[in-house]
Amino acid sequence: MMRGFTLIELLVAIVIISIIVTMGALAIGEPGAEKLREESRRLSALLKLSQEEAILQSRELGIGFWENGYEFFELFEGQWVAIEQDQLFRARELPEDMELQLTLEGLDIVMSAVQTDKPQVFILSSGEVSPFDLRFTWKSDRRLTLSSDALGKLELAGAED
Repeated sequence: MMRGFTLIELLVAIVIISIIVTMGALAIGEPGAEKLREESRRLSALLKLSQEEAILQSRELGIGFWENGYEFFELFEGQWVAIEQDQLFRARELPEDMELQLTLEGLDIVMSAVQTDKPQVFILSSGEVSPFDLRFTWKSDRRLTLSSDALGKLELAGAED
């Protein structure tokens, strides 16, 4: 005698499989949102660390941004010099499909025209930081904004979910 599956048994199996697939997709999440959070948190931590370094070592530091990355600078004998020997403050490239947009004093900076040999944001030995808004964008649809006031208080906001 041949015995097959009933319609109810097939429907139950399909429902169970779809629940498992849905939970797996939710657990994985969207990689773009995670990369945005990771990169913005990394830069926030580096800015806090550079602020402490500037105060503790009486150094004038700066950070220069371009469309796909950023670099730290130090004021040395009246000239801005890129920090190259420090592993923490080395130049960093952002992942592909991620871009930066910098706003200083309410004006958007044209990132394609930025000079990469000097900073746009200054981190002074007094603890002050140039106020800025830095928008991280992933494939033009996901955005996070890292903001700083003149006292160097950093805030991360935006549509990260």
